[in-house]
Amino acid sequence: MGVGRESLDAAAAAHKARARRVSCVSLPARAVRMRQLAVHAALFLATRPCDMRVASLMIALENGQVQAWSDHPAGGLQGSFQGIHTAGDYVSAFATDVDNDYLFTGTTVGYIKIWLMTNYLRNEEIHVNMPKLRLTFPFLWRDRIEGRAKRSVRDQPLPLLLSSYRAHLRCITSLAYIDDLRLVLSGSSDYSVRVWKLSGEYLQTLGSFVPWSLEVPRFPPDVRKVASFTTFKVWRGGQVSRYVPGRAAPDALRDITAAELRTRTFGAPVREPALGRYVAPPPRPEPQAPPLLDDSLPTIPLYAHLRMASTQPVRRAATPELVRAARLRAAPERRPRARFEPRRDE
Repeated sequence: MGVGRESLDAAAAAHKARARRVSCVSLPARAVRMRQLAVHAALFLATRPCDMRVASLMIALENGQVQAWSDHPAGGLQGSFQGIHTAGDYVSAFATDVDNDYLFTGTTVGYIKIWLMTNYLRNEEIHVNMPKLRLTFPFLWRDRIEGRAKRSVRDQPLPLLLSSYRAHLRCITSLAYIDDLRLVLSGSSDYSVRVWKLSGEYLQTLGSFVPWSLEVPRFPPDVRKVASFTTFKVWRGGQVSRYVPGRAAPDALRDITAAELRTRTFGAPVREPALGRYVAPPPRPEPQAPPLLDDSLPTIPLYAHLRMASTQPVRRAATPELVRAARLRAAPERRPRARFEPRRDE
């Protein structure tokens, strides 16, 4: 008996115990393939018209695809896109806004993704302001190394992935969006409901006693242990660490050098001449050399060594032609008067 127990395989024992807990009904191969097409969530875009080329019904399959169907009798399947970036994951919850511009998807792993549905299977092209979207969604900012979420949609132009971040550790069962406040609410099978900004920043878990803070970025305590750098980037509002391994961190308490004080405080020095060649200061007189006193005589004649101004009369500069013409136009007309003719002002 003892020898038989020792020779028992541990893997076989675990499989036998699992078989007692889980049903081991074998499915046909065709049913296994059909299992990948099981529908787990559906959403209807109410603002879209009933057109055979317009997709208004979104369906999430177990293989990770999100199919877009038309509600027109002559319509059908219009297209599909990959809604996950993790193997074995699929979309389990849908939500949208009032105008159906955004599609919010929640996955079984706990990710929330936001898709831009403006130009996706709408049979019309609408201009999209990308700079405005980058200000709203930090996920669109360029990264040094792209994460799995961006790499998974590299060959998928539409719909545009606006944001992707980890919200829960377990399956997301429900999503809701408040248009007036631009807030996203997510419910999970871990019995928690969390509030997020539209950009992806975490605000609060409902029922928590920790006060809300809109200035200081906060992170869910359970997800922060396993979150990726893309999730942290979205949580921080686009602020990422610039730390490079092996590079010494700059000392913030060191003394400021003279070069930094000149260039960083007041900027780079202006090239000479600062005012250009149009405005030039008057020339300065050259300094005169000190006089040489003649000490050969018994008495030094001081007046002979004094520098006196020139006795020549100072010549008046000529009046410019424009000034002369202006004065002639402004002066009243004068005519020659006789010798005994009185003046007009007398």
